[in-house]
Amino acid sequence: MNLQEIRKEARSLPSIKENLQDFQKNWIKPVKSNTNKHLPFLQDMNPEEKKELNQKMQNVNTTLKKLQDSDLVTQRLTSHARHLIELKLTHFQGNEQKSKMITKSFISDDVMNIKRTITEVKSFNDDMDELSQHYEDVNELLQKSLSLEEMLFFMEMPHYKYLSSLKKTAEKHKKIVSHIGRHFVKLAKVPMLKKTPHK
Repeated sequence: MNLQEIRKEARSLPSIKENLQDFQKNWIKPVKSNTNKHLPFLQDMNPEEKKELNQKMQNVNTTLKKLQDSDLVTQRLTSHARHLIELKLTHFQGNEQKSKMITKSFISDDVMNIKRTITEVKSFNDDMDELSQHYEDVNELLQKSLSLEEMLFFMEMPHYKYLSSLKKTAEKHKKIVSHIGRHFVKLAKVPMLKKTPHK
């Protein structure tokens, strides 16, 4: 993947915040007397099942909170791709000072260093794995508690589409950060083209 393709891929990623909001809107909330009006059959669950479901939903909500600011990871990846293109241009132009400045920000800038981005990409992936597991746990519990007809109705709602989009974004983050890292290492090793004075 070349640098323009990396930048294009990063820019084309969907909004994590919007996908999270749509997921929450289309899935379930902890079962109380005034929640889940779109799924009235959840009120028919017995008290023990409701209690267990609500405990599992607490886990879901804890994970969702961790994911709230994950669009920052996408923004960082887009910014890294842009800086890599600049770094490549500085090599062609023989601008050693600008090249050193960009390289330094990649390595040691508080906000923009690549190690921090790698850590955040991994963290987003781990949180998405956690959310997927909680989603499976809740669905498993509902399968035991709901009738087949109720379960089919529930599963036809678009919540999985949004979860799937979030999982794909996590996979793309990993792919993009891997390409960014490889290009950075390659560019950091390239000797600067010296400007030849015109005769």
